[in-house]
Amino acid sequence: MDPLTSSFDLIRSHSINSGDTLRQESAGGGGYEGIRRYLQRRCVEAYKDKVSEVEGVEAGLMAEAEQFFVLSQYDNLWKTHLQSIKFLQTAVGLRGYAQRDPLTEFKLEGYQLFVEMMAQVRRNCIYSVYQFKPETVAAKESETVKETTK
Repeated sequence: MDPLTSSFDLIRSHSINSGDTLRQESAGGGGYEGIRRYLQRRCVEAYKDKVSEVEGVEAGLMAEAEQFFVLSQYDNLWKTHLQSIKFLQTAVGLRGYAQRDPLTEFKLEGYQLFVEMMAQVRRNCIYSVYQFKPETVAAKESETVKETTK
């Protein structure tokens, strides 16, 4: 089984209609590039739907939520990154015994850790945006009042 077919099967297991559409995209001569364009188009449509859903609750809420997601991800992942750099400092010191330049090794691995952190921030923010479900405070309070009066 080629990788394209296995990718179709994986996507079909997560979505009912997209598998056939993806097959049509690739059969139309688009190949990987056609599939990429189709998935990108679907992601943009899903994002626009999410923005309209969130903005329906309160105007400007999506921008605030996105800012919160980005800042909280940077805060958490930066702390983890600093711990990784501290560990890397001790680990790179041992590379000198292997006749490798510790400074060069530290720069290379430090950069890789930073790139991974940035990718993780992007991935987590995108996930958080799509999982975000806004609720009005009044609705939440009324549910709490109903539960306490029972």
